[in-house]
Amino acid sequence: MGNDNANIIIILTKYLKKLKKADLEEFVGVLCDLEPPRGYSQIQRKHLEVKTPKQMAEFIMKIYTRRFGPGRVRQALKDINENQIRIDLEKELREESKTIKSTVKADTSGRAAKRKRVEEEKRRDNVKPKRGRAKTDEEHFVNQNRNELIKRITNVESVLDDLMEKELLTQEQYDIIVKKETSQAKMRELYSYVRSWGSSEENDTLLAILDTHHHIVIKNLQNKSKAKKK
Repeated sequence: MGNDNANIIIILTKYLKKLKKADLEEFVGVLCDLEPPRGYSQIQRKHLEVKTPKQMAEFIMKIYTRRFGPGRVRQALKDINENQIRIDLEKELREESKTIKSTVKADTSGRAAKRKRVEEEKRRDNVKPKRGRAKTDEEHFVNQNRNELIKRITNVESVLDDLMEKELLTQEQYDIIVKKETSQAKMRELYSYVRSWGSSEENDTLLAILDTHHHIVIKNLQNKSKAKKK
């Protein structure tokens, strides 16, 4: 996803450069006055006043990420009545979004095909696990603890951002999940996509991300699992 962010920064820079000096200063003021999304810091004027358009775009994306950065820029352009620049920017961002979705879809299909080839090779070679039997996806920690995780994971947006970075969610899936009103509804929707992954590797990645943002929750659930086995 790093290249995708770089492309968006290039696009934002292109349109910020179209603003005259006075208009750019007004843009900075309006952008900094916008109420930040929940969980995000507000950008201060001092952070942008001495920056070039490229540096502004980079800073905005760093603070608000791809999820909110472009939207903040579009809103500020609208508020200073730079509607033509805003419209042209929105058009180019839509085209970039289509490109990202196509790339993610192709990558996802490629991974699915690779997994299928590996499974076929294992069946042909009759590969057996060295010790015991392999865990099925249903036995994986994230599936065994589905109900508890749905109840106790509250910072869902950060989890989704990391899943996007790992290319385990498409932009469309991300947008569907974040529109849900509660954290529990978001987690239930996320699990509808988790079921389609079909690989313990992806579940391992999800578990690592959950542990990063909700370490205490994961540690408590792991301790409970260990206690049950004793």
